Amino acid sequence: MFHLSAAPGELRRIYARTGELRSLALWRFAQAAVAAKRRFTASEDQALHCTHRDGQEIAAADLEHLRDVIWRHMIAEPWQNGDMVVIDNLAISHGRLPYHGPRQVVVAWA
Repeated sequence: MFHLSAAPGELRRIYARTGELRSLALWRFAQAAVAAKRRFTASEDQALHCTHRDGQEIAAADLEHLRDVIWRHMIAEPWQNGDMVVIDNLAISHGRLPYHGPRQVVVAWA
């Protein structure tokens, strides 16, 4: 998540899953934005970019492998009106795929 390649990597998978042109456009935009950031800003000056402890870049293939593992084990639960979710951030990772239609999200932290 905290790596420059995260957004293009996730958006590519979303496009593969949905086939939506919007997802394709976002994926391509993210690729271009990351390329520009890499060209004009040093790695250590990136706001959301992680490296190995010694400052060396994490191999792109390693990051892709991690994303592949996450997506293979992901469970996408369709929501219904009135559903509520409680998440233990220490026990599980969570996210959100693109959606269509109105929704209301209310968040409480405890």
